[in-house]
Amino acid sequence: MIPNKEYIKFFERLKKDILQTQLKAALSVTKELILLYWRIGKEVTEKTQAKKWGSKIVEKLVLDLQNAFPGLTGFSRTNVYRMMAFYDAYPNCPTAVGQTEKHVILMIPWGHNLILLEKLQNIGQRLWYAKEALDNGWSR
Repeated sequence: MIPNKEYIKFFERLKKDILQTQLKAALSVTKELILLYWRIGKEVTEKTQAKKWGSKIVEKLVLDLQNAFPGLTGFSRTNVYRMMAFYDAYPNCPTAVGQTEKHVILMIPWGHNLILLEKLQNIGQRLWYAKEALDNGWSR
């Protein structure tokens, strides 16, 4: 028979490990999604500037993405334009810090990033709020 105190310590350690792993997994997914949106924003921005693509091409791209990935959200016309704005706001995002794991805008959810983009013009303020949101668990 396992002594009760020993079991409680064991259980609490496992519970803490599970919660920390869940948080790490969520942060990893968030980072990858934000990087995907940044890359899409970069590619579409570059094409619209270099090839003089207009809104009709962007709308075609949106429909093609939605058809290619049915049920997958995030590829609306509005969101693609938001991806472009995100890229414009942070054109050096993946390389600016050298290590993407530590870049605060990659660690907060897409919705948080959008609010910061819409409400604040100053990049320093956006980064400050992003860090505070991450450190303090602020919601949108």
